[in-house]
Amino acid sequence: GKMIHKLDGHLNPIRAIAFSSDDGVLATGDSGGAIRLWRVSDGQLLKNIEGHTDAVLALTFDGNGRLVTVSRDGTIRLWGVK
Repeated sequence: GKMIHKLDGHLNPIRAIAFSSDDGVLATGDSGGAIRLWRVSDGQLLKNIEGHTDAVLALTFDGNGRLVTVSRDGTIRLWGVK
């Protein structure tokens, strides 16, 4: 395969990824609690989301413009990302 994009922006190892329902956005979460949203078509960083105080363990889009994240800090968070 051929690399399409290299997505740089996390300071800690990435622990979770999810594509939006339309595959237009990729969400990534790292071991420090940071979340990044990327435009898939060109690899552009769209948004930095901060809030968790420990590793993001899982994330998913709900299909209604929201991102759900689970962290080792013991919280589940719902983010409006549209």
